[in-house]
Amino acid sequence: MSVVVPVFNPGGHIDPLIRSLAEQTMPASDFETIFVDDGSTDDTPGKLDRLAASTPNVRVIHTPGSGWSGRPRNIGIDAAEGEYVQLVDHDDELGTEALERLYAYAVANGSDVVVGKEVRKGGAWHVAPLFDKNRPRATFGKDPLVGIMTPHKMFRREFLNEHHIRFFEGPRRMEDHPFVLEAFFCADVISVLSDYPVYYWHRRADRGNAGARAYEWADFYVYLRDTLDVIERYTEPGDLRDRLLAFYYDSKGLGWLTRSVPHRTPAELRKHFDALRELAQERFPPSVDIHLHGMARARSQLLRAGDFEGLVALGAVESTIGVHQELVEIEVVDDTFRVRAITGLCYGDGSPLEFQVDGGRTWWRPPIELGSPVSHDVLDFSAVHGRRRIELALRNRRSHDVHLISGDAEQMTEEAPGILPFTFETVFELDPETVAGGQPLEPAVYDVFVRVTCSPWRRQAPLQSLPGAPQRRPLSRGSRATHSVVPFTTPSGRVALDVDHQTLIDQEAEMNDREATSTGGNGPGPKDQAVVVEVTSSYARRSADQVRLVLHLPGAGTSDGQRARVRLQRAQSAVTGDATVTGAIGGIRVEAGLPADRLPSGTWSIAVSLGQGERFQRVQARLLTSTTRPVALLTGSAPRGSASAGSGHVAQPPKAPGHPDWMRRAGRQVERALGVLPPAQAARCRKALRATARRVLG
Repeated sequence: MSVVVPVFNPGGHIDPLIRSLAEQTMPASDFETIFVDDGSTDDTPGKLDRLAASTPNVRVIHTPGSGWSGRPRNIGIDAAEGEYVQLVDHDDELGTEALERLYAYAVANGSDVVVGKEVRKGGAWHVAPLFDKNRPRATFGKDPLVGIMTPHKMFRREFLNEHHIRFFEGPRRMEDHPFVLEAFFCADVISVLSDYPVYYWHRRADRGNAGARAYEWADFYVYLRDTLDVIERYTEPGDLRDRLLAFYYDSKGLGWLTRSVPHRTPAELRKHFDALRELAQERFPPSVDIHLHGMARARSQLLRAGDFEGLVALGAVESTIGVHQELVEIEVVDDTFRVRAITGLCYGDGSPLEFQVDGGRTWWRPPIELGSPVSHDVLDFSAVHGRRRIELALRNRRSHDVHLISGDAEQMTEEAPGILPFTFETVFELDPETVAGGQPLEPAVYDVFVRVTCSPWRRQAPLQSLPGAPQRRPLSRGSRATHSVVPFTTPSGRVALDVDHQTLIDQEAEMNDREATSTGGNGPGPKDQAVVVEVTSSYARRSADQVRLVLHLPGAGTSDGQRARVRLQRAQSAVTGDATVTGAIGGIRVEAGLPADRLPSGTWSIAVSLGQGERFQRVQARLLTSTTRPVALLTGSAPRGSASAGSGHVAQPPKAPGHPDWMRRAGRQVERALGVLPPAQAARCRKALRATARRVLG
C-alpha cells in the first residue's frame, strides 16, 4: 500500500498523523508513506527529511508551491508503488488498524475503491448514513455514496491509471469532488468499511484547514461547474442525473445559502444569492426540483423567482429550528437501558413546529408568509414527515466515534383539531452488548445526544438530565456479565455513560464522603470509602426467618471461601452477620443471611468488612424492610441528609432458570441481523419480536 499525504505548512498539526502511521498494525514493510511538500515555509520540510532518514518506508518529495492540494496528490499518486493508494490530509490521522483492515477488505472484495469510516474530531459531530453498515459492493446511485465526497479513500492504483483519474490542479475549491465522482462512475466494485473508524478528520480550532478558508462564491460556483460536468459526462438525461444534480443544488447551494443567513451581512448574502441563481439558471433545470425534499423546494422557488428578501426571511426562520427534548426517565429493563423522552423540533421561542392534517396529507404551517413564488404543494410534508427519524447518539469521548440508536416515536396529541405539533413521546432501547454495530460498547465515557431529522432539517443537541438532578450523580445503574454501564450527569446537566471506568466511582465516593461529614448522620465515618453495587446481580430476598442479601462489588480481588462481615445500620440500631465471598466477573460476590426478626421496617444502610481486622466500607445501596411487603435492595446513594426509600433503583434477583444464557445470545444475534435493515424497519421488527417473546415466555 501507498499512503499519499499533500503537505503545506502544517506545523505541529502533522504530528498526530506521523504517530498514527508509526502505530499501524500493518507491517512497515507492507506500506510506504509519500509526503509531498508543496512549498512549505515553516519547519516541516526539515522535519519530514529527518523522518525519512530514520524511517525506511517514508519518502519525501519537495515541489514548488501550487497553492492547493490537487497537484501534490497527483505527484504522490504518480510516485506510488503500492497496489492501493490511500489519500490522507496532513492534519488528520488514521486509526491504528486502518491500513491492515482497508487492504484486507479490498482484497476480499476485489475493490477498486474502498470508503473507510470517517470520524470528525473537533467541531460538531456528524454521522454519514453511508456508515450505518458494511457494504462490500455498494451501488453508486442507490447507496448514499455522494454523502461523503472527501478524498480520504483508498483507490486501486492501476484503476486510477487505467481511467486517467487525477485531481484538478492549482489554487481552487472542490478539486476533490470531480476526482471522487469520476472514480465512483468508473469503478466496478466500491466497498464501504463501516465497522472500524479508519479516518479521523480534524476540525482545527485555528481554522487552518484548507476547506475552512473564506469563500468567494462566484469563484466557488465556477469550480462546482467542473463537478457538474462529470455528472453530465457519465449520465444520460433522466432520473439519476437529476438526483445527483439535486444533491449538489441543495447541499452546495441552497443549504449553504440558507444556513449562512444568521452569519453574513446582507451584501454578502446578496453576492451569494446572485452567484447561485446564475448557476441554477445555467445548470439546474426545473426537473431537478422534483428530487428536493421539504423546504428545499421552497428555497429553490424563491431563488428562481429572484425573491432575495423572501429567501433570507425563510432562512432566518429555519436557522432558529432546534431540538426540543424533555427526559422522562432512564431505567434498566432486562439488561437493556430504556430512555424515555419527549422529543421533536421547535423554533427559537420554544414553540413546536406545527403540521396540519388535511385530506390525508400532512402540511407544514410556516410561522411566516412565504409569498407568491412559493406554491402551496411544496408545503406538503407527507413523505418527509413519514420518514422522520429520532435517534439517540452515543459519542465516544476518546475516539469520537458515534453510535446511533433509533427511537420508537409516538405522536403527541393534537394541539387543535387537525393540528399536529412535531413532538413525540420517544422510547430508545440501548443494549450495551450490541449497540456498536452488533458489538459491545468499548470501555470509555460516552456523551449522549438526541438527533431529530425531518428533511431537509437535521438537528442535534446534548441529552439533558432530569430537572433538578444533582451533578455527577447516577440516574440509574446497569451491569452486564462483562461490563458495568453507569449513566450520570455532567456539571452542565448533560447525560453521559461511563462504561467500565472508575472516574464516576471515584467522584461519587468523594461526594458521598463529604455528605456523610456534612450531615452528621450515623453510619460510616468520613474516611470510609463508598463501594458501588452492580444492579442486576445484587438483590435481597426474605427466606423463612432470614433475609438473604447478595451484593456484587466490582473491582476487588479475592479468593473463593474468604470470610467477611456485613453490617446493617438504622438510626441507633445495628445488625451484623457473617458473609461468604466468591469471585465473580468484574469483582466479587458477597452473600449473607441476617435474622429477619432483628430487622424491623425501615431503610438500612449497608457496610462490608472483607477479612479479619478490616474496617467496614460503606456500600452504595440500602435495604428496605417492611412487615407487609417483600424486602428490597435499593441501589444508588441516598439523598443528602436522609435515607429515603423513594430514590434509587430496586435490584432484582437473577433471572429464573426459564431464561437461560442461550436466549440472550440469540437476542444478540437477532440484533446483529436487524442491523442490516433500515432503522425504521428494524424498529418495527424489533417491537414485533419483543411482543411475540412476551406472549410465548410470559
